[in-house]
Amino acid sequence: MSYSYTDGDKIASPNTYFYTEYNGQEFLNSYFGNRKSILRKMKDAVEPAFSENDIETDQSLIQTSIYLDYLYTSLQSQNHSRNADIFAEINLILKKFEVSKRIYDFYLPEFKKSDDSDFKNLNNYLKLASVLSRSYEITKKLNYLNGMLKVIDTLISVFNEMSELEKKNLAWLIRMEIDHVGKLTSKLRISS
Repeated sequence: MSYSYTDGDKIASPNTYFYTEYNGQEFLNSYFGNRKSILRKMKDAVEPAFSENDIETDQSLIQTSIYLDYLYTSLQSQNHSRNADIFAEINLILKKFEVSKRIYDFYLPEFKKSDDSDFKNLNNYLKLASVLSRSYEITKKLNYLNGMLKVIDTLISVFNEMSELEKKNLAWLIRMEIDHVGKLTSKLRISS
């Protein structure tokens, strides 16, 4: 069985994941094989960088990169790591990604897509995967891990178009993802 969710450019033609069957151990083996094949191509892994940013609440346009920086640094803060408002905001951007499988450079208030916004900035996908990874670490809610898997599927599909730094960031995220999935399968006593 091959892991087909990373075949072809998934930014140009997103996965739907509709009616995805779970094929047990064979599926897990193909998933782990897919991820490890990318790690074999990368010698180094580098955590994506984030800047501390405050968000103005009266903005008419939300710049996604800055917004993701804000979410990630808020999750890293001891004061905000369990703040329900942060997770409500993360849930909103995750929902937007889940619907379109794209992350736009800009959004209108309430995360409505801006008509002239691009969705090909790979750094936004790397940052969203980091936010989802950290959210999963804190809450153990599967929707964050599921979203992270889908973002990483998308990134792997355009691996050859990535800069060296983006590839290193992806390698770091894949290591985090494999760790999350490995711990979950151990907890559920599923072989990996």
